[in-house]
Amino acid sequence: MTNVDLHMHSIYSDDGEFTVRELFAKAQAAGLKLISITDHDTAEANYEAEAIAAEYDMTYIPGIEVSCAYKDIDLHVLGYGIDYRNPKWQLRYHQIVMDYNKIFYQIVDLLNAGLGVQLDAEQLISEANGKMVNGEAVCAFLLKNPNNINNPLLRPYFPGGERSDMPLVNFYWDFMSQGKFAYVPLQQATSLAATVKMIKDSHGFAVLAHPGQNLNGHEELLPEILAMGVVGMEVYTSYHDADQIAEYAAKANEFDCLVTYGSDFHGAIKPIINLGGHHGTIEKAAYLAELKKRALI
Repeated sequence: MTNVDLHMHSIYSDDGEFTVRELFAKAQAAGLKLISITDHDTAEANYEAEAIAAEYDMTYIPGIEVSCAYKDIDLHVLGYGIDYRNPKWQLRYHQIVMDYNKIFYQIVDLLNAGLGVQLDAEQLISEANGKMVNGEAVCAFLLKNPNNINNPLLRPYFPGGERSDMPLVNFYWDFMSQGKFAYVPLQQATSLAATVKMIKDSHGFAVLAHPGQNLNGHEELLPEILAMGVVGMEVYTSYHDADQIAEYAAKANEFDCLVTYGSDFHGAIKPIINLGGHHGTIEKAAYLAELKKRALI
């Protein structure tokens, strides 16, 4: 039994499906009592979330999920308890959007060449309505064309295909994530050190998101990452199996760092992930007591 979920996304993320209010309603229906909305690189959801939390009998911790890099490894770092009104968050988000738009044309060229398709970058940008055109949006665009089912590289993402359980995000992971053929790094990627500093300067604390996926085989970097001011690890997450949970729980105990619980719920983009679906058992009162013991709230 759990009533805590500290990792979910709203429509303020480029890949989130639900409004802030819809998320609260779904969280309430799932029996959650302590939540955090951690949108990608934007803190905007926190304004509404804090304002309506009491309506849903919910305790809310302001949050964000920050994209950054350490030793050429892409990382996601969760910031909790942040002052989301700090204008630096909005400035940073706009910088990321501008940087991404600069490399998107290169990404499209790589996808066209590698997949044998004819994507139009301008059309995709226009249909995104001001959001970044992520891999999930590209996949959704490709799947709208039924002729693409005849493309052997795309067939697995259509219904019944081996990657169709979460086709949109699987497409991103398979073709556009770090190490894949259509991956292009941001020209001005934020460093881990700068990310931790920004979170701390906003009176928050930093947690490494889903380390089993984040570290991507570079487990030797974990002690260095924690030594840079990251105070916790998302041990319980939808991405970890039982062995990984045991491994990272042991690491958290070894380094005396905070254990966090987060589903990474998005909605349609990741349809098999549910609110509260982090494989952990934790109650609100016990978790708040742990945060207070560590002087994090």
